[in-house]
Amino acid sequence: MREKITHREVTEILDRWGPDRLMLNTGFHFGSADPLGLAKTVHRLRLGGVPEPTVRALAHGNAARFFDIPG
Repeated sequence: MREKITHREVTEILDRWGPDRLMLNTGFHFGSADPLGLAKTVHRLRLGGVPEPTVRALAHGNAARFFDIPG
């Protein structure tokens, strides 16, 4: 069974590669889905001290920029 990424793993990726090309999503397309998974991850990142602009970029801004969504 494939496991989904944890907020700790997201933090490790951020530390190594930075937030510029990372997008978070819900992953409903495989396995068991948690409809609050993205919200929980965002909350845990905030509690872990990830700056708010970075959290916003991961949860929405990077994807919007990549897919050229106005907004």
